[in-house]
Amino acid sequence: MAERRWKALIVEDHSSLRALLEDDPDISVIGHAATVAEGCSLAVRTRPHVVLLDFRMPDLSGADAVRAVLGAVPDVAVLTVTASTEAEALEPVVRAGAMGFVRKDAEADELALAVKTVAAGGAHFSRTAMNRLVQIRSGAEGKSVLSPREIEVLQLVADGWPIPKIASELHLSQHTVRNHLRAAMTKLGVHTTLDAVVHAARARLIDLRMPEGDT
Repeated sequence: MAERRWKALIVEDHSSLRALLEDDPDISVIGHAATVAEGCSLAVRTRPHVVLLDFRMPDLSGADAVRAVLGAVPDVAVLTVTASTEAEALEPVVRAGAMGFVRKDAEADELALAVKTVAAGGAHFSRTAMNRLVQIRSGAEGKSVLSPREIEVLQLVADGWPIPKIASELHLSQHTVRNHLRAAMTKLGVHTTLDAVVHAARARLIDLRMPEGDT
């Protein structure tokens, strides 16, 4: 049997997420932690691609939990699992470095897609939550400082496309796609892909298109 491609570590004080991912052939759930401290220790030992982090944990919550995980394993992708889509709650998590958020009541297919997207270097978020972030976030205004290609790449990220799919669609290497993302982040003065998407949407450089069935 082929080895599963993406390793995921679940950090939540119950065990509802594991069953949703176990049947996906591309994802291996390599561990579960009931506290952020335990999750950080386990992540250092196991080196997952993605940490699924419950927004509210017994020892740390929200942005503090994200910063703790990234402090322990800076190269991991953090996917926040939350019951809330309030922008006031999610914005600090994005600023702390989370690459996306998914609701606790998400279906197995959506959760697996979110894991694979952030593991591949993309960002995952619902359009409703992102629109709320855009409404309250100050960002780049006026004329575009981004190149047409950088805008094109950010639009596809906003549409939920992972880097390999973007590279294939635009006939670019994955390295070149990442370079465009880094250049866009530098020009917009931000440090994460999600922040770049928010700023570009705020400046009306890209559209946050609402897919059918997204609420």
